[in-house]
Amino acid sequence: MSLRWWRRRRPRAPRVSVVIATYNWSSVLRHAIACVLEQSFGDLELLVIGDGCDDDSDEVVASFDDRRVLWHNLEHNSGSQSAPNNAGIAMARGEYVAYLGHDDLWLPDHLALLVDRLDCTGADLGFTIASLVLPGGGRWVSGLLDGDYDERDFVVPSSLMHRREAAARIGPWPDYREIELPPDIEWQQRALALGLRFAGVPRLSVVKFSSALRRDSYIE
Repeated sequence: MSLRWWRRRRPRAPRVSVVIATYNWSSVLRHAIACVLEQSFGDLELLVIGDGCDDDSDEVVASFDDRRVLWHNLEHNSGSQSAPNNAGIAMARGEYVAYLGHDDLWLPDHLALLVDRLDCTGADLGFTIASLVLPGGGRWVSGLLDGDYDERDFVVPSSLMHRREAAARIGPWPDYREIELPPDIEWQQRALALGLRFAGVPRLSVVKFSSALRRDSYIE
């Protein structure tokens, strides 16, 4: 077998790697997976990373029987999305990396909007508008910014996409026990401090049910 033949036969890397960090909530995980696989932009791989899951999440992932979907379960529960996100980045093969919370949903054109925005602008990170459904029925909007992203801003991870190479410059998602800010805010602020460029898409494409407002949601 020649090396040239092997290179032709090996799977081509997708343009987008989607990372879903999850912990023991398989009943909603199936809906998150489904909305990724139903995206209008299909050149993707989906990395579902368990944070030490011990429920039937692995069976839920396998039930989709889609070669684009990969399950990986961390040995120990870390208590937040940071460790699963870092594992997903390490496994990612795509040019771009996007995140989806295990209890969040994307509208069908979410990935297409972000890929087009990053392709056209050359920015390092892109984001869309997200509607947050809060405990008790309240609502909040993320990503509806006036002007450029700056140190006062923050977008929810489920609306975020970045170039895979940008993650190497920013560094890993931090352990929540070692910082004062929430990990997603700290990670974005670090990207901004490095001079990385953010580009927003003024379209709603994410519905988020905020895990951060449910106490110990990645532990219990």
